[in-house]
Amino acid sequence: MSSASISEEISHTMDEETQRKSDYKFEMGKMSTATYIPTHFMKGTQVKTTDGLLKKVEEVCTDDFLKSASESSEVAVNASVIREVQKSPCNNSVIITFQVGVHLEVISLKAQCEHPFYVLGKGWCSCEPTKTAETYGLETMPLEVGDVCMVLTKKSATLEGTVSLALAQRQIELSSKMPSVGERCREESSNESRRSVPPRSSSFPRYSSRKRKSHSG
Repeated sequence: MSSASISEEISHTMDEETQRKSDYKFEMGKMSTATYIPTHFMKGTQVKTTDGLLKKVEEVCTDDFLKSASESSEVAVNASVIREVQKSPCNNSVIITFQVGVHLEVISLKAQCEHPFYVLGKGWCSCEPTKTAETYGLETMPLEVGDVCMVLTKKSATLEGTVSLALAQRQIELSSKMPSVGERCREESSNESRRSVPPRSSSFPRYSSRKRKSHSG
């Protein structure tokens, strides 16, 4: 290929790149969900708990959600039960169907396959744990039908479509023989407390210096 042909090819490539840049117009709030990555899910992100301590997002536990709701007059814990998960064959997205509200309304949410959700009794979960680890550095479990996702929302903004932990408990008890949400909450919190407390050292029972009196017949 001659130098003239090379120059023409480079010029043509540069013109195409310039045209692509001019055609692309960024609009605030119009960023595609396929390219937006929420940084607050990144491993190592500091989260402030209700007791004022800083905690890494990967170390957040069920008890943190419950304490945030119980000690705040503005925040409530809402739970939604996953009823269906559909992966899109065309792009890196998934449609998750939740059963929420007093009337068990069905609500669908479109998200990236690697988007993490906090699930009661399981911790962080996603539809693609491997991609979640690559994108956020966050270790997750598979998101499955029947999982109860926990979300903190402002009480003033709590929608009728959300479902409380108590209601989620009744729904699960009616639909299956799974442990109640309340029991799972208490069990999860208890397990986390036991893991955080160092094991007790074994000790021998105290020897009593008081001699037992012998009984004569």
